[in-house]
Amino acid sequence: MLLSIGIVKRFLVSLFFVIISTTGVWGHVFPVRSDPKVGSGSKESPASVRIWFDGPLESVFSEMKLFDAEGNRIDQGKGKAVSNDPTLLSLPLQQLGAGLYRVRWTVVAKDGHRSEGDFSFRIK
Repeated sequence: MLLSIGIVKRFLVSLFFVIISTTGVWGHVFPVRSDPKVGSGSKESPASVRIWFDGPLESVFSEMKLFDAEGNRIDQGKGKAVSNDPTLLSLPLQQLGAGLYRVRWTVVAKDGHRSEGDFSFRIK
């Protein structure tokens, strides 16, 4: 039994929209909040820098680094995804002095898409 061309076209168009709508669920992850907040200033050094993302991270491929105002890396290399919260990237810090600091992060979503970014905060 032969299918009409109209039925085949409708099926293919429907299939296309199903594929497009389901692939939209997958993609890059982006930050939703951070502590300290982007561009913030504080009189006290934070104990850590934390960034929450809008989806789960691949812990092996996700990291965070901290740089001082001169561009020197000053963290201890421990900025990683947190095992009990797959959306959280955390970097423990030693006591920071007054100055401007830049956080640089690179994350990979569970589906393999890579995102990166940076932000600054200040200790007064």
